[in-house]
Amino acid sequence: MALRKTKPETPDTPQTADSASSGGESPVKVRRRPIVLAAGILTVVLSVLLGVYLVNGLRETQSALVTRVDLAPGQEITEADLETRTINADSGLTVLTNPADVVGKQAVGTLAAGTLLHPGSITLQVLPPAGQSVVGVAVPFTRRPVEPLVRGDNVRVVDTPRDQSDPPTQGPIATKGQVVAVRDYQEQGVTVIDLLVPSGEANWVAARSATNRVAVIKDAAEGTGRSSQQSEDGDDDQPARGGQR
Repeated sequence: MALRKTKPETPDTPQTADSASSGGESPVKVRRRPIVLAAGILTVVLSVLLGVYLVNGLRETQSALVTRVDLAPGQEITEADLETRTINADSGLTVLTNPADVVGKQAVGTLAAGTLLHPGSITLQVLPPAGQSVVGVAVPFTRRPVEPLVRGDNVRVVDTPRDQSDPPTQGPIATKGQVVAVRDYQEQGVTVIDLLVPSGEANWVAARSATNRVAVIKDAAEGTGRSSQQSEDGDDDQPARGGQR
């Protein structure tokens, strides 16, 4: 009796999806082109350099002088009143940087501690000089020139009639002065002007301003602080009489 050889049974090996789909062949390796890789690296480097350039541009600074303490109008500035602060160079501000340009001069107005100093913050003129006073005059926007008033402008403070009153038959009382400082109050529609006027008329100017019946006229840049009542040449500052004709 012949013996029959049998093969040992082997378990079926399941085919993976990858081997089935590829037909048993190994996957093809993708080769990156060197030029594409180089272009990517160059783009990253340029981006970094651009970022560094922009940051450095923002960091360009300059030194500027600020007040160390509060300064009153007309107060002489000493070196101890100043300190240096770093600001952006591209801020567009005209600032003072040299203490020699500031020490010995006077504050134009009230300067709080930490105020950045600019040329309009200081003056060589003693305010007020002998024989003159600084008076604040409040004027509605409609009773002052549209052109902004600046320090040094020569103006006249003129009395105005009451609302809905008849026009005056002669020229009103007027006092000459020079602008020291100007501040607009938008919510109230009022401009407050600090004026340098003769000391003998300061009381009258302050009292007339309190009635809210004054206007301000801008004059040519000649003469300061002289009142129409003190004028000796009989110019147009004297009350006009033409309305009586």
